[in-house]
Amino acid sequence: MVEVPLIYWPRIPLARKLIIEKLSAEPGVRLTVAESLDEAIAKLPGAAGLILADTAPDQARRVLDAIEATRDSFRWMQFVTAGCEGFEAAGMPEGVEVTGPGLGVSPVVAEHAIALLLALLRQIPAAAAATAAANWDRSLLAKMQSLEGRRMAIYGTGRIGREIARRARPFGVEVVGVSRSGSAVEDFDQVIAAADAAVALGSFDVVIAALPLTKDTALMFNAAYFAALKPGAIFVNVARGGVVDQPALISALESGHLAAAALDVAEPEPLPPDYPLWKAPNLLVTAHLSGAGSPASQARITNEILGNFRRLLAAGRFA
Repeated sequence: MVEVPLIYWPRIPLARKLIIEKLSAEPGVRLTVAESLDEAIAKLPGAAGLILADTAPDQARRVLDAIEATRDSFRWMQFVTAGCEGFEAAGMPEGVEVTGPGLGVSPVVAEHAIALLLALLRQIPAAAAATAAANWDRSLLAKMQSLEGRRMAIYGTGRIGREIARRARPFGVEVVGVSRSGSAVEDFDQVIAAADAAVALGSFDVVIAALPLTKDTALMFNAAYFAALKPGAIFVNVARGGVVDQPALISALESGHLAAAALDVAEPEPLPPDYPLWKAPNLLVTAHLSGAGSPASQARITNEILGNFRRLLAAGRFA
């Protein structure tokens, strides 16, 4: 059997061990692991495919230029990340099959979003601080909140948004999806078009961002948006840092109009130690960790890669 030369650039460690193990054992694959961007570019000539995570547009441009120089053999880009905004900004190559991780990490990202939300409602950060200080702090009673009976808006009704909705509904939440089309989607009580969402902002107790970063969604959550939200609302972002106007978020938290917020993503990443977000009140930050910790996710991603390879091989795409 002719072996198809594939390059794997594990810029992030997600499913790395399993991907290498399974692809190395896959009939018809000759796998090369590139540990750096420079190494990946150096090994691309003659390769038929590249398995990688999204990256910044400047790095994506370097990869795409290298792909362009080896177009006689190159056929496939497989992303292990749900988003590929950096490459889309740089311009995807024509005639190349581009595939993603399928359901991938969507379930565990949804878990993380719900965990962040519950932590804010149930005063877990304050309780953790009280635990560290050996302080039996009953004053937290006055700040406790519940999800039951609340109205939640999830911006983005794709895989991650649907998984969040599926997990939120058993808490007794009314789940409203917000998408470009407003088309009905399973697991949402209602879906409205983004263009029509402004009239509903005053009724949302919780907003979760789970949408891709595009020219239309950049800085979508800005000062005007936060001002229109119901006073005391909670905001959670597991999408991309660029969808949020961060100075506006800080102001909304400082004024008390937003009760609290949680971010798994930010702009830039990593956030510098002196960045103003760190000092915003009632803010919980995790360092883009939401996709981690799930062996099931790693298996899904690896199986998606194998399935895509087998499909393309059977279709003669590597001939």
